[in-house]
Amino acid sequence: RCVQETGINAEYMGTKQIFFLMKIQIVILFALASLALGVISHKESEKINLDLYFGSLCPFSRQFVYQSFGNFLKAALSSNRTRVFNNLKINFIPYGNVRVVTDKEGRKGYACQHGPDECFGNRVLGCAATKYHRKKHRLQLYGFLVCWTKKIGGNHNNVTKTTEECAEQFQLSSEKLLKCSNSQKGWEIFFENGKLTDNLKRKSNYVPYIVIDGEHDVKKETGSRLSLLKEYCLLRDVKIGICKDEVIKEFAYGEVSDVVLGQCVQGGQRQ
Repeated sequence: RCVQETGINAEYMGTKQIFFLMKIQIVILFALASLALGVISHKESEKINLDLYFGSLCPFSRQFVYQSFGNFLKAALSSNRTRVFNNLKINFIPYGNVRVVTDKEGRKGYACQHGPDECFGNRVLGCAATKYHRKKHRLQLYGFLVCWTKKIGGNHNNVTKTTEECAEQFQLSSEKLLKCSNSQKGWEIFFENGKLTDNLKRKSNYVPYIVIDGEHDVKKETGSRLSLLKEYCLLRDVKIGICKDEVIKEFAYGEVSDVVLGQCVQGGQRQ
């Protein structure tokens, strides 16, 4: 199991957090309307590719998605700069620490670190990332992921309830997601994410594990977890628009001194 986060309360869903999700929902709908009208430009060049390997119920994986990535999303939405996602491609790979097990009859199965609910959650999020990755649904997907990773603790790991609530909030189909997660397609996505995880150039035994432009760098991983917005701006070497110092400061995740960046590792935890 993973150690409980300190420095933040991952399970707290107070009024401020609810308003945070509502604000994301409202601004995403506005951004989608702008996108339909062609207001948001599209630039394919100079993309940064970020691969996030994570477990759906690993508290530190969730911490990254709803805090660091969530603040990045909030910064982009609040300033109507969602075009930054044309330059930052994020691949969500929910799998985590999974063991292949064999029962007495020789049948093979899969044991996720945080139990069957994590395997279920991995399939739900894998289906979401596969079904809604295109540009027209991208902001809704991002909002759903932030919502899901934030609410799952408050719902006591109730994957179905969390999926239904967050899909409704961001106008995605919970029925399709849950159907996919329990289908052959959902398992195929799960196995493919397992292959991607197992075939990493630098083998990892922990999550969250971040690869940027095909390379794993501990300094960049730590920087991304503390503030994905700040790390993005450092990688692009710009200080304009969303990368202005005052914007980075406003949506900062925290300082090293007050944020604990733990890891869910196979067979234990690291903090």
